[in-house]
Amino acid sequence: MWFVRQARSSPTATPPGCVSPSRRRWGEIRTYDVTSHNSVGESSSGVSVQAWAYLAPSAPKQVTAAPVVTSDGSGGVVSLTVSGIDTVRTGSLRITTSSGVKQTVDPHGNDTVVVDRLEIPNHATSITVTPVSSWDVPPDLEGSTAGEAVTVTASGIGKPTGLSLTLASSESSGATAVITAKGGGLHQW
Repeated sequence: MWFVRQARSSPTATPPGCVSPSRRRWGEIRTYDVTSHNSVGESSSGVSVQAWAYLAPSAPKQVTAAPVVTSDGSGGVVSLTVSGIDTVRTGSLRITTSSGVKQTVDPHGNDTVVVDRLEIPNHATSITVTPVSSWDVPPDLEGSTAGEAVTVTASGIGKPTGLSLTLASSESSGATAVITAKGGGLHQW
């Protein structure tokens, strides 16, 4: 721990700034003890504060989602790749979707994470990835443990459903017949 033993000043002056060691370590708690000193002597008591270097994690550089073909054809699944993760300050990634899915992923210090299976509907859905800090916000510092989020739109893909086929025939001149086929269905993508 880094200790400041004394900050010398006159009774009306502001003490000089306390400088921590030149190598900043994010989240490393440091304790600063300050006493005052004047021509009579040093104060019998002082103040102490704990602080640490803090900055919310940067947004991931890229987020991509690709539909996953399911064995039963129902779809509703994407694979999510998050790359360019701030490895120093990111402790976890919070993934949320506009359809209500919530998932937290630990990147384990890696700059790229792949989520093989994220369940979303088979229509356009927003997926938001938010980096969350490894450390708490220091006391009296405004801010959040969440960094800047990245949002992409993706969709699961499934087999068509509700298929129908209608055949109609009509007689034409002579020995010729016209057969018309009309199909319909819902596509799941």
